[in-house]
Amino acid sequence: MAVLEDRLKNKLEKFLRCPVCALLDDFEFDVLCTLQFDVIHDNTLRNTIASEGGFCDFHFRQFRKVANSKTNALLLLAIINHYMQSNMEYSLHCRLCKASAEYEHTLLASFLSLIEDSAFREVYANQCGLCIGHLGSLLAIDTTVTMKAWLNEVLRATVRKDIPALQEMATLSYFETAPSSRGSIVRSTERFAGRRAF
Repeated sequence: MAVLEDRLKNKLEKFLRCPVCALLDDFEFDVLCTLQFDVIHDNTLRNTIASEGGFCDFHFRQFRKVANSKTNALLLLAIINHYMQSNMEYSLHCRLCKASAEYEHTLLASFLSLIEDSAFREVYANQCGLCIGHLGSLLAIDTTVTMKAWLNEVLRATVRKDIPALQEMATLSYFETAPSSRGSIVRSTERFAGRRAF
């Protein structure tokens, strides 16, 4: 847990985005890179992934970007072969979704430990904070009524910080907008939509 707590602190302090979203992106990229290597070199794993139906739409698109054409072709051929030989209907059990969900839950539990520390709360209050989706997940796990109110107010305060930048961008072209304002669209989108849509 201490390693995850350090990673959460690092992402919170160095990046202007939800630290859970940022760590999930890193996690998924690392897993995808490992899988693309394994799909080429481990026939058993390739066939296991094929028997699981491959990946969900989002992760298949991410895998396609990370892997080369040979890797993608080998995996797709294995999936097609499994589908053609199987008398069962096609079903999908994305191992990346499962692994990401488990990691996300662990990150949120680590975040709950961190939020107990007043020094961390001070840093958190002055950064981007959690996206609405992760805040909702965190509040569903376990927090006091006082902490819920505080976390929601911090989120509202971070949303307010981007309003002037968004107002500037609404009246100017991208290149006329101050470089410091340009990230407001990405931050605001992530805050409300999370890091991806399934």
